[in-house]
Amino acid sequence: GGEITPDKLIVLGQVAKKYSLYTKITGGQRVDLFGAQKQDLPAIWKALVDAGFESGHAYGKSLRTVKSCVGTTWCRYGQQDAVGFAIFLENRYRGIRSPHKLKGGVSGCTRECAEARGKDFGCIATDQGYNLYVCGNGGTTPRHATLMASDVPQELAVKYLDRFIMYYIMTADRLQRTSKWLDALEGGIDQLRRVVMEDSLGICATLEEQMNFLVGTFECEWKKVIESPQLMAQFAQFKNTSETQKEIHMRTERDQLIPKFVVRAKGSESSQSPALAAGTDEMEWVAFGNKDLFDANGGGAVLYGASQLAVFNVMEICNGIEKVSWYATQNMCPFDHSFVLAQGILGDLDGRPKVACPMHKRNYDLADGSCLSGDDLRLETFRAKEEEGVIYVLLPPAEVVDARLATAKFIGSDGDSPTSASTAPETAAAPASLDW
Repeated sequence: GGEITPDKLIVLGQVAKKYSLYTKITGGQRVDLFGAQKQDLPAIWKALVDAGFESGHAYGKSLRTVKSCVGTTWCRYGQQDAVGFAIFLENRYRGIRSPHKLKGGVSGCTRECAEARGKDFGCIATDQGYNLYVCGNGGTTPRHATLMASDVPQELAVKYLDRFIMYYIMTADRLQRTSKWLDALEGGIDQLRRVVMEDSLGICATLEEQMNFLVGTFECEWKKVIESPQLMAQFAQFKNTSETQKEIHMRTERDQLIPKFVVRAKGSESSQSPALAAGTDEMEWVAFGNKDLFDANGGGAVLYGASQLAVFNVMEICNGIEKVSWYATQNMCPFDHSFVLAQGILGDLDGRPKVACPMHKRNYDLADGSCLSGDDLRLETFRAKEEEGVIYVLLPPAEVVDARLATAKFIGSDGDSPTSASTAPETAAAPASLDW
């Protein structure tokens, strides 16, 4: 509902200062903290959980927030306690996964300061209860929500919302917003009213039971992480060392740190790859840890010298037989120099194993490094194997790889503050301009 105590606000400020996080108030009455390093997230969330915060969902297909005005508490025009009702709804539907994101709003009167009619569900207070609106959204094709019921008492409004949200979850296509779902629903809003308010399909009891199950099984996902050493280990920057590296070059603007703009690559660079630059007698199988460090059909980043590599565990089931293949590439996506490929999604294209960059969805062949998305880009690739439970990668000397792939070559350094509270040695040379 946008409500926060002074003590919690102070904690947010302390965390933001400690970890050099860019701080912004959003249009949805949230506080955004940008620029956290993956390896710092457990420590950040421990501080927040200890202060009474719970996991939020800024990107997930789930409830974001329920926006509110101040309602009767502080406004002479208020008809109902908009803040209290918004907080109730937010706590009720928090963490619930849905086909697409869900946004809500509660306005204390028809002046609509909470913009409830621009949300997936919205309640506008009247002197008798709430007018209940559904299936609105902003975005590229804004749509006002449609009135489903008028002057509904608060308790009944919650019942209608439970049924509406569960009916949407159970019948919408994946990635289908509520507005598009209503457009595709045969009978439109009239049919939705019949299902939700009149129980025309005889499923309302089931929908309410399903919603109560989701509400009752909520858990703070970050609290679960910080209480589990095994889960916390997943946030280590590298699988083979506790060292950390700065990955983003930051600059100061308006007294806050923001990422330096990166010019995206136009094509492959013609310089020789590290594997080809080194003679055969210089190549060596380098160990990077136990195979259990790398999840099946997943990747992990490893540090070699001053360079980041990505090791991938590709598992297939052929005729009931499990086949595991290992691949290694640079960890940096050549499109925009983001060090994220180890977190990419694995798949195949016509039998060729590939990884999709999680930033801009460029696909790369894990075997030869070629870009499968049509761009003139290429990854450096290296042979990898598993032997007696240990993962090895065939590599030239570290200085040869660093001459091409050292992290600091691609993030620059001009004296700006680091992006993380983690300490990491400056290990590489001055910035170089390379088009990949």
